[in-house]
Amino acid sequence: MVSASAQNSSPSSAAKPQTSDAPAAARENAKQQAALIFQHGEDALNRGRLNQAEHDFRQILALDPQAGAAYANLGLVYMRRKQWSKALEMLRKAERMLPQVAGIRLNIGLTYYRQNEFLLAIPLFESVVRDQPDAPQPRYLLGQCYFFASRWADAADTLEPL
Repeated sequence: MVSASAQNSSPSSAAKPQTSDAPAAARENAKQQAALIFQHGEDALNRGRLNQAEHDFRQILALDPQAGAAYANLGLVYMRRKQWSKALEMLRKAERMLPQVAGIRLNIGLTYYRQNEFLLAIPLFESVVRDQPDAPQPRYLLGQCYFFASRWADAADTLEPL
């Protein structure tokens, strides 16, 4: 990805008269700034710098309260801190905004799983397995939940392909 400053630094662009409308340029600049903050937050999350990641994703939400990916990543921050209720709150918001993203449902299921709430995790893992039948992690977690819920036949059927 080429940064906005690299795109606009050519001598020919500086010589051209400014004919664009200022509000559109401001929106584009804000969009680019938000993308940089989001990337910074993801980098911090991947490096385990949870305080920085939380700060960055909250900045994104201040700019755009409908940024489902920022809620999802805040959910990950809270999951890593084992702050389960905060994680669920953020992940549920992300799920409402991005219902098609199986990874969000997987993380909600994992949050319940980590709290030994296997019956609550089952429908979430089932939906992910339906969407991604070849993905081993949700299948394994679903099988484990069935096992812990004493649903032996379901556990065997789910885990057998693994």
